[in-house]
Amino acid sequence: MRRGEDSNSIMVVGGNGLLGSAMVSVISQETDWNVIVSTRTYLADKSGYERWDSGSRQEWKDKILTKRWKPDVIVNAAAMTNVDMCEVEREEAWKTNVDLVEIVAEMARKVNARLIQISTDYVFDGATGPYTETDRPRPVNYYGKTKLAAENACLSSGVDTTIIRTMWLYGTRVKEKRTFVDWVKESLSSDKEVSVVDDEIGNPTFTEDVAYATVKVIEKNIGGILNIAGPDRISRWDWAEKIRSEFELRGKGRMRKIGTKDLKRAATRPLNSGLVTTKAASLLEFKPMSVVKGLQMQRITEERETR
Repeated sequence: MRRGEDSNSIMVVGGNGLLGSAMVSVISQETDWNVIVSTRTYLADKSGYERWDSGSRQEWKDKILTKRWKPDVIVNAAAMTNVDMCEVEREEAWKTNVDLVEIVAEMARKVNARLIQISTDYVFDGATGPYTETDRPRPVNYYGKTKLAAENACLSSGVDTTIIRTMWLYGTRVKEKRTFVDWVKESLSSDKEVSVVDDEIGNPTFTEDVAYATVKVIEKNIGGILNIAGPDRISRWDWAEKIRSEFELRGKGRMRKIGTKDLKRAATRPLNSGLVTTKAASLLEFKPMSVVKGLQMQRITEERETR
């Protein structure tokens, strides 16, 4: 992708979410590409914004086929990610996680744009993790099924597609979006007791790492499926311990160790999960932050913003 030309623009769908906002920030600050932010209700670029309905195929046609909003690359970071809600509200989950992706892929084909689809380790069952890009998906909950369907829709669309699988995202909080890190530190800060599972294993991943990796994927024109995740594969309990330490919350609140079965949640979770990132390390020279470093970055950013 050539830089410095007006025609080179990247649309970030879900650009006001946790990962999407990190992508918008990194792309805007680290490249000279034009960034188009797409949310459920508006499109925005450096010139201003227009209201729209991202779930309407007709509105996509009306807007994306015009010169102003026509992208060279579409990064789809939009999703319904509340796993238990997806299990219960299946129609809405499919509408957001699959129907929207099919619209995005169709529009990418019409304007000859590359498509970067953000996916998840939840396409796996969590029986034999960590997983490589070539391991067979086998989702155990409805959220995972919708994300696998989205992957298949993109890969069969005829569009130049990259699937980025990631997991356990955290970073500077965006509006109402509350990550595991936010929940732990806010609960302990309020002297509450938190029950944390010790049998869910995965890779905590800093959102900026995924954003920087996405830029490299675009620059190097990497296609297919690619795992992007943090280097530390740990339990939720161990992650919570690191959060408590980094945010200096020892002595505040109380942490109680439990098993996943104790929570009686609507959706089954993949327990022994995780993503192998050897391919990304080789193709992108990808060196993600450790959990401790990522937490330090989040703490420093939040302290700076509250001054």
